[in-house]
Amino acid sequence: MSQPRTSESRSAPRDTWESFIASRFDVGGGDGGIGTLSSRLSDLDLELELFQEQIVVAKRRRNSVTPCCRLPPELLAIVFSALQAVWQPARLSESNGAGSRNYGHGWMTVTHVCHSWRKAGLSARELWTHIDCVNLPTSFTATMLSRSRTMPLSLTLEGSGLSPEVLSNWLYAPVLRRTRELSITDMSISEFGACIRHLNSPMPELEELTLALPITVRLSADLDAHLTGASYPCLQRLTVRGLALNWSWPMFSSNLTHLELLAHTREMMLSAISLEPQLLPVISNMSRLQSLHLIDVLPEPAPIAQYELPRSLHHLLSASTNSSLATGHVPLLERSRCATYFVQVGNEDQSVLTPIIREMFRTWDSVNHPAMELALFNRHISVFYAGIRPRSLWRVKIDVPIGFTSVAIPGTRYLHVAEPHRTPMGRGWKLSPYLHLIPMDALQVVSLASTVATLNFPNPEAWIDAFAAASNVRRLLVSYRRIVNLFLALTTTTPNGDAHDDSRTEAEFALFPRLETLVLHDGLATQKDDIALMDFLHVRESKGAKMQELMVEENLLSLTNIWDSAEEVTTVTYFKACSTDDALGSA
Repeated sequence: MSQPRTSESRSAPRDTWESFIASRFDVGGGDGGIGTLSSRLSDLDLELELFQEQIVVAKRRRNSVTPCCRLPPELLAIVFSALQAVWQPARLSESNGAGSRNYGHGWMTVTHVCHSWRKAGLSARELWTHIDCVNLPTSFTATMLSRSRTMPLSLTLEGSGLSPEVLSNWLYAPVLRRTRELSITDMSISEFGACIRHLNSPMPELEELTLALPITVRLSADLDAHLTGASYPCLQRLTVRGLALNWSWPMFSSNLTHLELLAHTREMMLSAISLEPQLLPVISNMSRLQSLHLIDVLPEPAPIAQYELPRSLHHLLSASTNSSLATGHVPLLERSRCATYFVQVGNEDQSVLTPIIREMFRTWDSVNHPAMELALFNRHISVFYAGIRPRSLWRVKIDVPIGFTSVAIPGTRYLHVAEPHRTPMGRGWKLSPYLHLIPMDALQVVSLASTVATLNFPNPEAWIDAFAAASNVRRLLVSYRRIVNLFLALTTTTPNGDAHDDSRTEAEFALFPRLETLVLHDGLATQKDDIALMDFLHVRESKGAKMQELMVEENLLSLTNIWDSAEEVTTVTYFKACSTDDALGSA
């Protein structure tokens, strides 16, 4: 921080400036005529104008010494890019002028802070390649495009409010020629049509295209012809939402790596909701496809030998919000060998769910990709293949379903069953009839939400019957809430052994005989739970199957004082429950 100047330190600079000003603004010269005075005044005005210009230069040179203006342009570009991600330009409410609008400049405000920042911002051309067209003043179109020079563009047209003329400026042939990403979403039908009419211009750089409407519509023959005549030779990522599909559109090319299709079933109900007979043939030709998202756009059944999903596919999401489309999941699952997929079914009918679950959780390669971890939630089933979640994720709240994208473990299969119009906190889904369809012989981890335990396993026998094949489970995660039946099942032995006969040193337990770690999450413990827990620990220890670790959520410390007794039998560690994001951040 600069120190205040003393009067003595100001004296010399002041004298210098007074001398300089006197030399440039000489008002002497004696008396003169009107013409002479007018000429002299004109000269002084010129000197004053030039002096004002130099004040700007002086301020600029002064600012260049400040820390923020001494940052390298490359670093400023990184900072501006981060700011751009969170502070977008915005179209504000209409002003008083007829048809005019006010706009917030967002991140571009930094170019008006000082000369060095403006220079750094304007020279970073990549900052000007991501354009939110609707939220920029129409007069700024040419300026915005010129600042990116010839770099590839990412154009977003979202929402209504642009005239056909303005749309044509953004979708002008020279602009489309260097557009790499194009998103046209949430417009009125007329505005959307105006955009579509420009999409048959050459787009040799286009790699990602998104076309989306808030309702499902069928395009007119004119608009359909424009899309049919288009050519996107480099297109890799395609999202189409709300359009009745024409499979002859060139955008459904074999070069696609990512495809997302969505229909809005509310509008589809006006006509017959049906499965897509051409979906499998089209997708089977996409030899580079890596990710496929299908929402209410599902295929008709077909002979398995007729079509095969691309072997490059490693991520599949299929969802049916209408029960009549639920059977469309099976043709996909029958042909899928991908590493990760998510299925959402809007139907609880057992005859519908059974083939879906059978195909979804079937083990294709039990040697290299066995089912390693099973997680059961209120309306979800997750199975991890050839990998288990790291220890940091054991702390994630047990009653919160594992998000499809939140856990970056390859080989996750995630089923969500949600009846339409059911409230999220409604009764749970009885999943016990389907557990025999899940391969359990290689499972090492099982986790269960509290609602799953109470709804599906009313007695010890139900636990044993459901998990009889899961003899290799090493870790169990449960909520410490009315799970006496679980502890009773864990102390039950096979017919050849008596768990409470101390004369026998070996016993084969009927449920999870190789269990090593028990993780207890927050619950509502009772004295019976405490008694059953300690009995379980003592019995397992006495029969050579001692628990290696008991992990206890911190909130349980205030509910019961049983933990000191547990520490006499096994290692007890305590943890604080957290969200998935927090757990991954500490991993």
